[in-house]
Amino acid sequence: MPHRLRMTTVIVGMTLLLVQLDATVLGTAIPTIARDLNINPLSLHMTISLYQLTLAVFIPISGWTADRLGSKRLFVTATILFLSMSAACALSTNLTHLLIARSVQGVAGAFLMPIGRLTVIRMAGTKNLVQAMVWVVTPAAFGIAFGPFLGGVIVHYLSWRWIFLINVPVCIAVGAMSSFYFRDYKRKNKIPFDFPGFILLGSAASLLLAGIANLTKVTSEASIPGSLFTASLLCALVFIWHAKRAAHPVVDPKLFTNVSYRLSTFAAVPLRIGVASFAFVMPLILQIPMGLDSLTTGLLMGAAAVGALLSRTVAHRLIKTLGFRGVLLPCTAALSVLTLAVGFVWLTQSLATVAVLILLTGFTRSLVFTSANTASYADLTRCLVNQGVSFAGLVQQLSISLAVGFAAAVLHVRQNVTGADMLTGPDFIWLSVCTGLFALLPAVFFWFLPVNLGKNKVDEQAHLHH
Repeated sequence: MPHRLRMTTVIVGMTLLLVQLDATVLGTAIPTIARDLNINPLSLHMTISLYQLTLAVFIPISGWTADRLGSKRLFVTATILFLSMSAACALSTNLTHLLIARSVQGVAGAFLMPIGRLTVIRMAGTKNLVQAMVWVVTPAAFGIAFGPFLGGVIVHYLSWRWIFLINVPVCIAVGAMSSFYFRDYKRKNKIPFDFPGFILLGSAASLLLAGIANLTKVTSEASIPGSLFTASLLCALVFIWHAKRAAHPVVDPKLFTNVSYRLSTFAAVPLRIGVASFAFVMPLILQIPMGLDSLTTGLLMGAAAVGALLSRTVAHRLIKTLGFRGVLLPCTAALSVLTLAVGFVWLTQSLATVAVLILLTGFTRSLVFTSANTASYADLTRCLVNQGVSFAGLVQQLSISLAVGFAAAVLHVRQNVTGADMLTGPDFIWLSVCTGLFALLPAVFFWFLPVNLGKNKVDEQAHLHH
C-alpha cells in the first residue's frame, strides 16, 4: 500500500479501536460502578446500549455532513467532541449524568467511524481495498475484545473513571495525525439531506431499543414492549415507503440491488445480536457465579484480544484462498458453538479452559467480522459507497445495542421468573442458548454469497505485491 494510505488506515484503525473500546470497556467495570452509584448492575446495560444507539442513529447524517463540510475538518471536530465527552463521563456523579455524556459521546463516534472508513475506501480503490479494510477492521475487533481486559485492570488498580480519561491522549494523537495525513473529500454538487427519512429511521431504531429495554416487563405489562415494537415497525414501513419516493433518500434503495452488500448487511443483525453481548455477559459470568475479582476477569478477557490479533495474521490469506463465502460459513457455525459454550463456562473450575474458550471466541469473532464487513463493500459502485458505509455502520451499531439490551432483558426476565435476588449460573445457560441460535442464523445469508466474491480482488492485489 502507498505510505499515505497505510498511515490513514492506522489512524482510522486507532479511531475504530477507540470507539469500540468505549463500547465494551465498561463490561468488566459494571459491578464496581453499580456499587459506587448504588444501582442494580443490570441497569447499567443502558450505558452501553445508549452509546451504541446514538452511534447508530447519527451515522446516516455523517456522510452528508462530510460531503458539505469536508471529511478532514469534520473528523477532527468529532475527535475533539469525543475527547470532551470522555472527560464528562469521567466526572459523572450519577447514572443520569453518565447516560447523557455517553449519548453525546456516541454522537461523536457516529461521525468518526463512517468518515474514517469512507476515507480509506476512497483512497484504497479496488486494488488495495481488502488489505486496507483488514487493517481498519481488525483494530475495531481488537477493541471489542480488549475492552473488558483493560476495564478490569483499570478498575483493580485505579478507578472506573480512568476508563474514560485514557481516551484523552489517544484523541489528541488521532486529531493531530488526521490533520496531516487525511485527504479532505468534499462533494462539489451538494445534495439536500433527507431529514424526514433521517427522523423516521432514527425513530424506528430508538423505539426498537426501547422495546428491547422494556422486555423485562413482558411478564407483567406486555402491552408496553408490544406497543414500542409496533411503533418501531410502523416507522420502518413508513421509512421504506418514503425512501422509494424521495429524490435523495438517506438510504438509497439501490444499495440493496447489490447481492453481496444486501446479504452481508442483513446478516450483521442476527450475527451481532448473537455474539456482541459477549463483552457484557462474560465478565458478569466470571464475577458473579464464578466469584472472580475484576483483575482476574480482565486478564482472562484479554485472551479474546490475543485471539483477535491472531486472526489478523490469517484473514487475508484465508479470504484469498477460500473467498468470503468459504470463510464465513464454517466460521459462523464455529462461532455459534462457542457462543453456546459461554453459558456453561461457570461449571468448570479450570481457568485455563476458560482462557482457551475466550481466545477461540475472540479469534473466530474477529475473523467473521473482518470478512463480513469487507464483503459488504467489495462490489459497491463508487456512487453508492458513501451511503453503503453509513447504512452498514448504522446496522452494525444498532445490532450491538440490541444485543446488549437483549442479553440484559433475558437475564431480567429469568431473574423475575426464578424470584432470585442475584444472578446464578443457570440464568446464563438460558441466555447462551438464545444467543447461540441467533449466531447461527447469518449462515443462511452467507450461503447465498457469490462463490468467487473476494478471490479476484485479493488475487489482483497479491499480484501487485509480487
